[in-house]
Amino acid sequence: MKNTPLLLFILTISLSCKAQITPLWQADPDAPDGSYFKDLDNDLDNFEGVWEWTDGTKTLTIRLLKKENITNSFETTSEDLIVGEYKYVEDGQTIMDYLPLLDDPTIIGHKHYVSGNLLMANYHRPPCGNCQPDDRRLMLFWIDPEKRNLRSSSVLRRFQENGVEKLEMRHYLTYGEGSDQDLIPRIPYQTYIMTLQ
Repeated sequence: MKNTPLLLFILTISLSCKAQITPLWQADPDAPDGSYFKDLDNDLDNFEGVWEWTDGTKTLTIRLLKKENITNSFETTSEDLIVGEYKYVEDGQTIMDYLPLLDDPTIIGHKHYVSGNLLMANYHRPPCGNCQPDDRRLMLFWIDPEKRNLRSSSVLRRFQENGVEKLEMRHYLTYGEGSDQDLIPRIPYQTYIMTLQ
């Protein structure tokens, strides 16, 4: 019985060491189990909202939400994360509309078709000539459920233009396999300037 307080003390210390909070921008894949990569500087808040791009005949809408303390797929660490869904319309025809999935409570974390939390400084690739020294951009990963052979990414930068909140989104191919036809995305790879709705 003399050792009971000592055992409780050791157990308490070992549990508290596992629940280590680390700033999101310092996330380390080799962090100890139980680590929580938290958005301490609220960088992810800058990207939340409904954003829309249009060029007359085409419209891309994305809705982004910040989720906190989401357990990763290996169930060893947790992280704050931006999740989202999207809708693409071309010549009046809806090509895809996954926006309602964002309200589905059974879809968690990276199971959404848009997700990520990789914060990037202005010197990270792709280079950002318009970024301020302390700006942080965000990289998101996209899935098109009808083109599982493709993996796309976007780098987002929020800015103001004439008092209007805007989002520059560089959308590009990360990985693809198959024939030339298989590699054609349903959402074109390009830079979109989106407006907060």
